Amino acid sequence: MEILISVVAKIAEYTVVPIGRQASYLIFYKGNFKTLKDHVEDLEAARARMIHSVERERGNGKEIEKDVLNWLEKVNE
Repeated sequence: MEILISVVAKIAEYTVVPIGRQASYLIFYKGNFKTLKDHVEDLEAARARMIHSVERERGNGKEIEKDVLNWLEKVNE
């Protein structure tokens, strides 16, 4: 009997939990999209701040670090 219970528990672990996770995506999709939209807006604001900082520093004749340029490139993609 204990073996049967452990087998059923494993089957439930591998089926019910993933199905529940997928169902939660469907149930909470509006909240997930709002969260994504908020994160995109935050990233756009950070990008604009960084571009202004880079332009200001270039105007002062300073060299821009490679990691900053790489980050801006990734954000633009």
